[in-house]
Amino acid sequence: MFKILVVSDSHGNSELLRDIVTQNSGCELVIHLGDNAADANEVMRDFQTKASLSVLGNCDMGYFLDKVNYDGTFSVEERRIFYTHGHK
Repeated sequence: MFKILVVSDSHGNSELLRDIVTQNSGCELVIHLGDNAADANEVMRDFQTKASLSVLGNCDMGYFLDKVNYDGTFSVEERRIFYTHGHK
């Protein structure tokens, strides 16, 4: 079974996010659902063996706005998964 860790609303607390990813070492994919997508970018550099996806939340601003979408989809184990922060 493919294990996915879903987090959101880290609001600049990259150390807590790093701890959560560390505690869930068995996950193969980390999805950050916004409200500081930059946290995910920073933290996931330390976990290069894991895949990661992120979307923007209602509190995201700055340079990520033109590089990250508000929603996304991917397929795994014959399932299509939609992910978003949910404010749009």
